[in-house]
Amino acid sequence: AQSRCGQELFNKKISDLQSTVEKQHTTIQQLRDDIRKEKAVFDAEVTRHLHEVKGLEMRLQEEQTGTQSARQSMSAALQAAKNQLEVKMKLCSDLESKLTSCYDEISHLQTTVQMGCEERHALEKNLEES
Repeated sequence: AQSRCGQELFNKKISDLQSTVEKQHTTIQQLRDDIRKEKAVFDAEVTRHLHEVKGLEMRLQEEQTGTQSARQSMSAALQAAKNQLEVKMKLCSDLESKLTSCYDEISHLQTTVQMGCEERHALEKNLEES
């Protein structure tokens, strides 16, 4: 009887241990499932963030390209304006030279006219006296 009682106790402990192992196995399985689900959510978030980063990188690159393009356009426009200004300054310089020549010629003509008037006046005076 004692041996039988010991055997039953032994079987009960084995049964309890098997039950505990099965519960732990179920718990481990649930934890693995939870971890897989969490990992899937995490992976999805990481993928979404990577796409966002890629999008931001592309936008930044587009903006930098646009800025560079705008800078090149502005530089070209400034160079064209500078070239036009140089042409206009050359024209102004040429006009100033021509104007100076005209003033010199006018001054010379005024002197010639005055001398001619004085000569005519002297000739008229001589005619009257004679």
